[in-house]
Amino acid sequence: MYSRGDQRLSMSAAFDVPETPTVALTQYEAELTRHGWTTPEDFRPMHGGFVFSEMGEWRSYREGDRGPDLTAVVRARDGGSSEVQLRLNWDTVHRPRRSHHAMLPGAELLPRLHPPAGAVMKDGSGGGGEGNWHSAMTLRTERSVPELEEHFAGQPIEAGWTRVAGSADATVARSTWEVPGDGGWRGVLVILAVFESAERFLTLRIEERDHS
Repeated sequence: MYSRGDQRLSMSAAFDVPETPTVALTQYEAELTRHGWTTPEDFRPMHGGFVFSEMGEWRSYREGDRGPDLTAVVRARDGGSSEVQLRLNWDTVHRPRRSHHAMLPGAELLPRLHPPAGAVMKDGSGGGGEGNWHSAMTLRTERSVPELEEHFAGQPIEAGWTRVAGSADATVARSTWEVPGDGGWRGVLVILAVFESAERFLTLRIEERDHS
């Protein structure tokens, strides 16, 4: 607990859970919503795609109109478990709110994908516009292409995606997906072994089937 005189400022807790980051955050959100907490628009992550492993995945919630605010940061661990850090904050309630910039349709459909523990992210990029969005990342890891495909393929399913087809060998893995929501969106996840023996290039792309 951190305080200034008699004024409470914040308190924190950290622990491990057996669930993946996406499942853990979904469970927290359901329980907090049941107790009247909300996620203001300016608290939402701007987009999905590949997540830098050290940053993890986060959500923030507010109790009523006056707070406090609760931020949950979840980082993937080996074996499908997660490390959870919770911070309850009374101080931010009195600070100016950030302006929220509306995203074009489709950006919210990209799931947040976490690399396996121990993999090192060399670089990443992402973007899009009307009718398509993408995220790309280069990893250094000793895991094979099929092992990475198995690791990443479960995460779109947790986000409600439906796998249509896929294949994997020592060099390339490719899977196609139906994306939930309006607009007939579809997705593709590709993993390549490129250049160096321990280097993997990954790309996730979605496009609106009926976009013209």
